[in-house]
Amino acid sequence: MVYLLRDPSILQDNVNYNRELPILKRTNIVLGISENLCSYYIEKYYGFTPANVHLWPNTVDLGLWDYKRWKDFIRPKAKPLVGLAGNINYVIDIELLIYLAERLPEYDFEIAGKLDLNKSQEHEMKRLSELHNVKHLGFIEYDKFPGIVINWDIGLVAANPGHEYALYLNNNKQYQYMALGKKPLLLTA
Repeated sequence: MVYLLRDPSILQDNVNYNRELPILKRTNIVLGISENLCSYYIEKYYGFTPANVHLWPNTVDLGLWDYKRWKDFIRPKAKPLVGLAGNINYVIDIELLIYLAERLPEYDFEIAGKLDLNKSQEHEMKRLSELHNVKHLGFIEYDKFPGIVINWDIGLVAANPGHEYALYLNNNKQYQYMALGKKPLLLTA
């Protein structure tokens, strides 16, 4: 049996924890999607580290994220374009995005993803969206998303370093960005 250690928020839910722990204890191999999930998370939240834990980082579907497939979607643009993909939630550092957009007016920014924010974060997102060089694209279906990313010059991963979950992520967006020839930029404040 193979156990995929994938998402700390799922495993910290008591119902999931009680279901997952017996599986984790019986499995032949544990594959964790980030180094910190493998080395730090299991010990902290489960109280033991199995001997059979191995790093198995997220990967990318090269059939979908193929530059040749999407190059006809490239559109002309007046300024370099910086993008951020993924759900905009408690892990994303919106203040950092505001900082970048305000200080880099010579760049345009596109942010794509569903919003799942508390009131304070909604206020920050509104502030970000009101900047002249920022556009929130909303949710884009996965199989159409490379047609957006192909236009970005830089792809951001902006996890909030103050949020513990950010320690455990191995964001697959960075692999998607690279597959389309983008420069992934992992930022923390």
